[in-house]
Amino acid sequence: MPAHTTRPSWWRRATMASATGMLLLGCAVDSATDEQTDTTATSTPRTVQPGAIAIELLDGTVPVVMASVGGGDPVPLLLDTGSAGLRIFTDDVGDQAVVDPATEDETISFVDGTTYVSDKAIAPVTLGSVALPAPVPVALVREVTCEPEASACEPGIDASKASGVHGILGVDMDTGDYTLPSPLLYLPDFRSFTVSYLDEQAGELRPGLPEDDPIAEWDLIPVDSGVPDVDGWAQDFDACWALKGNRPSCLPTSFDTGSTDLVVPPSLPGAPPPSGADEYLTADQGPVELFAAQGDGEPIWRLQPGDDASDSAYVGADGDLGYDGVLAGAPLFYAFDVGFDQEAGRAGLWPTSGGG
Repeated sequence: MPAHTTRPSWWRRATMASATGMLLLGCAVDSATDEQTDTTATSTPRTVQPGAIAIELLDGTVPVVMASVGGGDPVPLLLDTGSAGLRIFTDDVGDQAVVDPATEDETISFVDGTTYVSDKAIAPVTLGSVALPAPVPVALVREVTCEPEASACEPGIDASKASGVHGILGVDMDTGDYTLPSPLLYLPDFRSFTVSYLDEQAGELRPGLPEDDPIAEWDLIPVDSGVPDVDGWAQDFDACWALKGNRPSCLPTSFDTGSTDLVVPPSLPGAPPPSGADEYLTADQGPVELFAAQGDGEPIWRLQPGDDASDSAYVGADGDLGYDGVLAGAPLFYAFDVGFDQEAGRAGLWPTSGGG
């Protein structure tokens, strides 16, 4: 399972059902990012704030968090805001994990055709320097296979580890089709959290939200969190996008650390006709613009497509993932600090803490 592919390979197909969240009016448009603003990362490493969880960026696009499960040695897990649940390869787990023999196997397939087969367990978990207060549900992945049509998939746990990722840390607040909740929901300080890419190598997962008002924010849809007495929210919401100066269209949108690119659907006006394969946008096919509310006013973000991690964008194949919306991946997280508000059920964008 390569760390960077021509499509957001970490997305599970079953999570991509359309959602129709209500758009909340944005504010502070004057602080918007446009094509004159340098949103690329600085080469100077930053120090992670006390209480935050450190993120390493593999290849500049794949965020991983070092995690210890069951008392085992820390290993890198993909930080995925688009899925729920911690999934780790069995041989990376310590002996404090307790498998529940009464549960059925969990089988999950990802968009590149990679399939995880797992046992359910309860285990103590430490994320970076933050230890969860009690053991939580996890999935112990014992087998990695490939669907027959998945030409880019490599079967086997060793092949997956070669990508630098030993599993997935899904922090979506919606269990949805998933059988495990986000481990962050067991940490009251991290139920609302902010993802900040500090430079091209590192970032941090911070508890809570920035103190300043967001540039824009969107209402999320109430759903089941999977944790008793804790509210859950879908990560998909309606946001308005435009390509190459066309009239904005409001589409289901996900702010997804699991996607290495900004992915727009072929239905977005101005998109090249579907070619049957993922098609990267060139500079003259942009810009891609994001609007705060219903396409009114000036865009809050304008991305000119290019070849770097901070400006990589493509058009998904027709019906890609069964999701006719926008997956805002690495380029968005380079441009903004992205917050997920569990208490109020909102996703928002703040000025980036990274270099520029």
